[in-house]
Amino acid sequence: MSGEFSIKYSGLKDGEYHFDYHLNNTFFADFSQSPIQKADIKIGVDFEKKSSHFQLNFSVSGSLKTECDRCLEEVEAKLDGNFTLYVKFYPHDLDKPEDRIDVMYLPDSEIRLDLKQLLYEYANLSVPLKKIHLEGEAGFEKCMETFNLGNKEVANETDESKEIDPRWAALNKLKTD
Repeated sequence: MSGEFSIKYSGLKDGEYHFDYHLNNTFFADFSQSPIQKADIKIGVDFEKKSSHFQLNFSVSGSLKTECDRCLEEVEAKLDGNFTLYVKFYPHDLDKPEDRIDVMYLPDSEIRLDLKQLLYEYANLSVPLKKIHLEGEAGFEKCMETFNLGNKEVANETDESKEIDPRWAALNKLKTD
């Protein structure tokens, strides 16, 4: 269990606490086949401890360098996301209940909450679906040239395909208007 990315809640009184985490290339190198390689991400965690459960609110912000979906050149994508997780307890001598999307269960004998996997997952969930050069950014012009060049190639291919294969020409006689 990574102490740097965990909260020892056993000594905390009921109330609200705030923790900040900085995720960079070293953090993501610990996860094999991580889609995030070059990143500078900050995650703030608002931790509310109650006698029966915890509520954690994660605020993700930062940027990562990845391939542009259009031109495949490197682009810097901004990350932004907010997530809520509830942590509930179960008697340590019983089977663990199944975790749900926003609820996690810990044995009542546990004294520390490891956030490393959660931080990784919330960072990945904050990556934008479209990773492209935006207008005004460095690389936008080249990206659009590459994108438009691809469209022209597709248009030329469709023009060439208008020439009908003689084997299928007989089917044109069957067309009715």
